Amino acid sequence: SVHGIMASSSFELTNVSCVNLGKAEHGISTGIGFFDHMLDQLNSHAQVGVSVTVSAPGIVTTEDVDTGKNRHASLNQPELMATVGAALGAKLKQLLLQSSLGDSAVERKSRFCCPLDEALVECILTYNGNDEEGSLESFRLAPYGIYPVGTGRTKIGQMETKGVQPFF
Repeated sequence: SVHGIMASSSFELTNVSCVNLGKAEHGISTGIGFFDHMLDQLNSHAQVGVSVTVSAPGIVTTEDVDTGKNRHASLNQPELMATVGAALGAKLKQLLLQSSLGDSAVERKSRFCCPLDEALVECILTYNGNDEEGSLESFRLAPYGIYPVGTGRTKIGQMETKGVQPFF
């Protein structure tokens, strides 16, 4: 696990982990309820046990004080989501390299589609097999996101959809 990641972010991450075909030791608590739900889909559909806890040191929030579910909804969500995405991406890369059976030079592509009641989510990720970053080849969340630009809503629950692309 990575503890106390802050980098150049206002947010501190703890309990960051990705476990192949298993359950993570800790839960998911980003402070944005629908973002937690999205991350939990990695547990359900990708069978990658993901955990992350986000705090904002020095910032007092009042939303959902009883549950903490949307405690960071009024903060800079694109920054929060990008910080979580970078940390989980690093952990996913480690997991991918560990499971490559010694051949880290192999290119990998992953495509995920999830038909929902009123939306189709599609995400295509590539990893070129070297030490460079992978890439987001395609991402669609219409009609409930703003990607592609000009479509959908700006929020899902308390989550701002403009933070989804920086996450990837």
